[in-house]
Amino acid sequence: MVCTYFSSIFSSSSPSVEDIEKATEGLGIKVDLHMKEILDAHFSCEEIRGDVFDLGSIKALGLDGFHAVFFQKFWSIVGLDVSNTCLKILNGEGSIKDFNSTYVVLVPKSKNPYFMKDFIQGTYNVKSGYKVAVGLKVRDVSSGSSQNGGWWKTLWNLIVPPKVKIFLWKVCNEAIISLSNLFRRKVPLNPCCVHCVVKLEDLNMLAMIAWGILTNRNLLVHDKARKGSDELVSWVTNMLAEFQNSRIALIAPHLACPPIKEAWQDPAPETLKLNTDIAVFQGRDVFGIGVVIRNDKEKVILTLSKLATSCFSVQVCEAITFREGLWLANQHGLKVDWAEVDAANVAASVRCFKPTNNCASFVFDDIFGLCKDVGLSECQAISRCGNGVAHNLASLDVSSLRDNLWQGYCHSVLVS
Repeated sequence: MVCTYFSSIFSSSSPSVEDIEKATEGLGIKVDLHMKEILDAHFSCEEIRGDVFDLGSIKALGLDGFHAVFFQKFWSIVGLDVSNTCLKILNGEGSIKDFNSTYVVLVPKSKNPYFMKDFIQGTYNVKSGYKVAVGLKVRDVSSGSSQNGGWWKTLWNLIVPPKVKIFLWKVCNEAIISLSNLFRRKVPLNPCCVHCVVKLEDLNMLAMIAWGILTNRNLLVHDKARKGSDELVSWVTNMLAEFQNSRIALIAPHLACPPIKEAWQDPAPETLKLNTDIAVFQGRDVFGIGVVIRNDKEKVILTLSKLATSCFSVQVCEAITFREGLWLANQHGLKVDWAEVDAANVAASVRCFKPTNNCASFVFDDIFGLCKDVGLSECQAISRCGNGVAHNLASLDVSSLRDNLWQGYCHSVLVS
């Protein structure tokens, strides 16, 4: 069945010479003698090499299990053999049969498949197999007769350019190329809105701006003063912030405004405490990281001062610095029971093990894992006054991006 199916697709119906001439009699000559000479010429090793290096480096591999990047990188070793083999085939001296085979994986779409249309077409791997299994499981839910199916049908039947439909589909699937989505995919940029530099540029912000544009339109229809573009963005940004803060306050009041301590306090007996803070250097694309770990007798166990490249908001930098402190403790085998950070949103996120505000989620994925590793049981927000040592460490104008680590030592300038 499989061979017959593909043979019928790729085989010729073998038309006669008369049929070909009749079909092309109205066509003018498109190939001159010079072009014919080029087309009739034998293939060369340079052409083979050029074609190999034009292949996508890690595109689909062949039956030999090698990607194109293997042949490109080791061409000095395998190039002659590859060129000779290809030239024999291209110049009619060899057979392509051994190289023209492929794998066909048949994944049924129904319980009793009889025709090729009853199978999933395409390359099979673990990821595609999982998608097929999930699709079969929820097929009834996502069918055209369901409520979701009706919505998609309405979307695709809109009389608008295809790119608008695709945009709406991306919005519904949170697949738009926003700064937060790019940041989540490890692109080094600031995920926050370029206008307010506070809120994430994500689907929430897009929805608020769309709503604001509609509201502005209504104001114009009713002869009321509409808002300018900058004023509109500021208005919806503030409204979104107020709504999210009030929502957090209703769901978990103790997380909305974590208690901010004004002074450093000793941890419990025989335990360690971590303090972190950042320092922003005006006119420079770096920020300072300050970390100090002390015991219940205020003895310094570890201190760290370093610079890090900055393309993020202050809130994200605070989260990155806290992660640096946890990582330092974990690397030295220290168990830290208590932590203080000069960022209320970071403390709130750690307390509920869920990012509650604008910090990047991938940073907190690391933080939550490190919290378990070092045994952290409490994290509180602290004011700059009570976090002076960590802030002074962050403010040290070190000359390079290397770590400046001190064990059991804290210079007097840091506590002054």
